[in-house]
Amino acid sequence: MDIALRQVGSTVLLSFVRPVNLEGDESIQFRDRVKNLIADGRPRLVVDLNQVKFIDSFGLGALVSALRVVRSANGDLKLAHVPSSVEAVLRLTR
Repeated sequence: MDIALRQVGSTVLLSFVRPVNLEGDESIQFRDRVKNLIADGRPRLVVDLNQVKFIDSFGLGALVSALRVVRSANGDLKLAHVPSSVEAVLRLTR
């Protein structure tokens, strides 16, 4: 999974480089990438989900885990460009 990182002030923008299904191994890679950013002292993240075509329970778990890790570091995590199919899953699971 290719994730591009861009620093904007004190915030890091994470963008998926090509279409991805946020499931299984991809979810683990995403979660680990977020943990590494937090360990590097960058707790303010925006995740651009524009290229996410599908998300399953592992993907949701990775987002929740990322949020938990970021908040424990007194940071924040925001989602941007959420596709309607992903938004529907997020709303359904609250």
